[in-house]
Amino acid sequence: KWLQQCGRKDSVTMVLGALAGGHLLVVGGGAAFLAFPTLWRRLRPSTGTPEDDGLAYERVRLADGCAAWLMRPACGSSRKAVCLCHGRSRSKAWLRPLIRSLMPDFTVLAFDFKSHGENPYGCTTVGQTEADTVDCALDLLAERGF
Repeated sequence: KWLQQCGRKDSVTMVLGALAGGHLLVVGGGAAFLAFPTLWRRLRPSTGTPEDDGLAYERVRLADGCAAWLMRPACGSSRKAVCLCHGRSRSKAWLRPLIRSLMPDFTVLAFDFKSHGENPYGCTTVGQTEADTVDCALDLLAERGF
């Protein structure tokens, strides 16, 4: 009945407004869920070191002060190196399974970005200074002959 009381133009506007509002709710809610996943689930902190997996490693600091692990294969000297970067809200400890699989054939450098893992809490820049940390990691590998 209320649609009959309103004019046709008003009812079309109301329907389009409801559709736009519903779309905004679905898309906005989905974007918030993807942007802030830790609000909905608690991350279990990953701990441990490569030593816990039976791997020898060297604790190093990158030029920007970020903590890192450098691991070389046990047999022979590999001229191939892999630099591993963890994801958002993670640390290099999350990379331990991947490190184990790469170690037989590659030298592996895994590091914590600023404000993650062993590094002190601070701001993240969603890529701006994190790219500088990756450069520091690659510079360390170059200094070591890779």
